[in-house]
Amino acid sequence: VVDPVDLAVIYAGSDAAGVFKSIDRGVTFTPGNTGLNDLNVLTLAVDPDSIQRLYAGTKGGGFFASLDGAATWSARNSGLTELLVQAIAVDPSTPQILLAGTGGGGVFKTVDGTITWAERSTGLTSRNIRSIVIDPIDTGTVYAGSAAQGVFKTTDGGDTWFSANAGLPAGASVEAIAIDPFDSAVVYAGVLGAGVFKSADGAGNWAAFNTGLTNLHILSLAVDRARPERLFAGTEQGLFSSTDGGVLWSSVDLGEQRAG
Repeated sequence: VVDPVDLAVIYAGSDAAGVFKSIDRGVTFTPGNTGLNDLNVLTLAVDPDSIQRLYAGTKGGGFFASLDGAATWSARNSGLTELLVQAIAVDPSTPQILLAGTGGGGVFKTVDGTITWAERSTGLTSRNIRSIVIDPIDTGTVYAGSAAQGVFKTTDGGDTWFSANAGLPAGASVEAIAIDPFDSAVVYAGVLGAGVFKSADGAGNWAAFNTGLTNLHILSLAVDRARPERLFAGTEQGLFSSTDGGVLWSSVDLGEQRAG
């Protein structure tokens, strides 16, 4: 995760060693785990209004918050009945509102900056949520990617969800979702084993955009905030980029590193 204000600051979560922080654009990293009781960090998010406020979802310890740029952490699990937290989304217009996707409990929501959580899973036929993204223009609209049940969408901030899978493969496991920051009807989904899918109508219909992708196990997606036609896809065998909204992909040389 890159600090939205100071691009030299980068946070990275690891499978067994917690959180690392770089202040030199990734040249060097130092651990920041004081108070982080579970070092299996699955997801990270930064508060866009308070860059020292950082959130971490873990494999079994639940949700953690740092108020000092990862120097110290505290658990924020009141009301969170599933402690496998796989995805976090921060409301860009009201950052005290967050959504957490869990590995068996569906979606949870906080409206008080993670002091308390409440489940918001009505309509979800899969409670294993792998990814979650809030529409940056209409923040009541949220997309959630699930294991084996594709994409779910809500237009009321998570109170009710409905399936949005037209054009996706049956049983799609959606590991990543990304939204065009200027045209939020354009949504991308990374499907494990099936590649990248794109919708131009807010997940009403999907189509595969895989030309040039030599690995279809998509683990992560990102849209360039300044140039939204530029995309990045992390796969089981490296990183790919597109400069035309996913029409054509090319590999980015990362040596032997995995781009998850």
